[in-house]
Amino acid sequence: MNNKDFFYLSEIILGLREEYIKTRIELEELKKDLILENNVDASLGVWSKFEKGVEGNTERHNYLVIKYEEKAEGLKRLINELSMKLKDYTLKKEFACDFDWSRYYIFANDERKFNVANEADFQKKTYDVLHTDFNLGALDTYTKLEDENMSVKVGHNGVYCVTDNFKRFAPNTGFDYYAYNDQLVLNNYYGNPAFAAGINEVMNTPIPRSIVNSRIARIVEENPKSILPITFEGLTNTKEPQSFNLIEEDDKVVALRVR
Repeated sequence: MNNKDFFYLSEIILGLREEYIKTRIELEELKKDLILENNVDASLGVWSKFEKGVEGNTERHNYLVIKYEEKAEGLKRLINELSMKLKDYTLKKEFACDFDWSRYYIFANDERKFNVANEADFQKKTYDVLHTDFNLGALDTYTKLEDENMSVKVGHNGVYCVTDNFKRFAPNTGFDYYAYNDQLVLNNYYGNPAFAAGINEVMNTPIPRSIVNSRIARIVEENPKSILPITFEGLTNTKEPQSFNLIEEDDKVVALRVR
C-alpha cells in the first residue's frame, strides 16, 4: 500500500490509532516530572499552528500544553480542550534547539504552578515527544473537501470529520476519533433518519492524499491495520452523541456502543 492517491476516514483513524495511544502514554510519563501541589492535577497535550517567523516566513510551531486544575473540580482530563483559549495561558516558555525549525514551546495556564525537578531533562523529554514523525505531521486545523461537502482534521488530539447540508448521505454529521479515551464519537446533529445508514458513506468517502501531511500518509500506509473494515454495533438515529469503543479482531474492528 504505497503512494495512494486517497485515504478513507477509517484508514486514517486505524492507521494512526497506535500513534495516538503511544503519545498519550508518553505524555503521562512526562507528567511525572511535574512538581504539583497536593490539591492540583495536570493534563498534558500537544497542539500546533503556523505562525509568521522573524523574517516574515511562515513557520510551524509545536506546543506542549499543560493544563492545571484543582482536584476538587473533578479531575477533568479532556485533552481535546487543551488547545482552546490559549490567550488565557499566562506562561509561555520557548526552547530554541539546534535549528529554527525545531523551536518548540510550552504553554501552561498557571505560571505559579509550573515547576519541574530537572528542567534540562524535562526539555529533552518534551522535545522527544513533540518531534516524532506523528507529532510533526499532525496539524490542528480543518481542511475542506469541497467536492465531498465535508471537512477533516488530523490533529494531535484525534481525527475529526464534519459534513455539511449538501452531503448526500447523513448531512450535518460529526464523525470523530477522540484520542484521549480511544473512542469514536458520532453525532447526528439534526436527527436525520438516514444517519445510521449513511455512516459508511461518510467513513468511506475518498480523502485526497494531498490534504494529509506526508509523514502522516506514510504512517497510515505502513500500518497494515489501516485497511481493516470498521463495523458498528448499537448505532441508532438518535440525536444524542454516541460513543463507541474499538475492539480489534483478526479481520475487522468492531465499534461497540458505550451504553
